[in-house]
Amino acid sequence: MTAAALKVVEKNERGFFLMVEGSQVDWANHAKDYPYQLGEMVAFDDAVKVVRDWIGADPDRRENTLLIVVADHDTGGFAINGPQTALLEAGGKVEPGWTTGNHTGVDTLIWSAGPGSESLTRALDNTELYGVMVRALGGAKDE
Repeated sequence: MTAAALKVVEKNERGFFLMVEGSQVDWANHAKDYPYQLGEMVAFDDAVKVVRDWIGADPDRRENTLLIVVADHDTGGFAINGPQTALLEAGGKVEPGWTTGNHTGVDTLIWSAGPGSESLTRALDNTELYGVMVRALGGAKDE
């Protein structure tokens, strides 16, 4: 779906904004369902790879595209619980755990690349992302 969306929006000569959401990760963590969560994380990672490959395929895109990867919130308080020594052995497995099945107050991480990404190298309120995106689209200048 990400590749199909890029084919449509890239035709806009004035630029575009595309949001790709991995919303099922949230559902998986509400359900405390590790296989579901892991599958959704891999699917979202694949979607990000599609975008990175699309950007990398054209010098103009590399120069003019801001890519932001961020969660809107944390769900579940996911944690990896042991086993402590089995990970040292081939085939060792982790045991997933959650502190809750609800949203948490945990800060989320931001990963970004491209013009404007230097504005995202610090802790910030998620509402500040809007201004960064507006500036990347050629809107309001830095305040």
